[in-house]
Amino acid sequence: MNTSPLDQFYLLDGEERRGPYTLAQMQHMWRNKTIFASMTYWREGMEDWRPLIDLVDTLEPPRQPRAVSAPVRRASSASTERGTLVPIYVISFLFPLVGELTGAIWAAKPETKERGMRLLTFALVVDVAKVVLFVLLSH
Repeated sequence: MNTSPLDQFYLLDGEERRGPYTLAQMQHMWRNKTIFASMTYWREGMEDWRPLIDLVDTLEPPRQPRAVSAPVRRASSASTERGTLVPIYVISFLFPLVGELTGAIWAAKPETKERGMRLLTFALVVDVAKVVLFVLLSH
């Protein structure tokens, strides 16, 4: 295959002049990391040697955009059309639990027994409401 002098590249690696190379050869060497951005190149028609980094867009093949797929929705036993119930259930479990624990501690002390019993009653009401809400939302 005959190439024109305009299609031939020369490289300067330190003091060593290498070439001529075709663009395809240069791209192959770039991909295999046998030529580096720190080198300089020259070809017919150029006044002076130029940094090889100037050719990066020519040496690197165009990057193909990666296909982006839609997220896959996985069904679970605790999900509905309205979204997942797990965070709701976890939160609704933790708040009454804290109330029940605090109420139990307060109810054990004579000076805070009345306040502890009210807190335990409130936590029980919240627990019942939680179960009702969970049943309603899961259908």
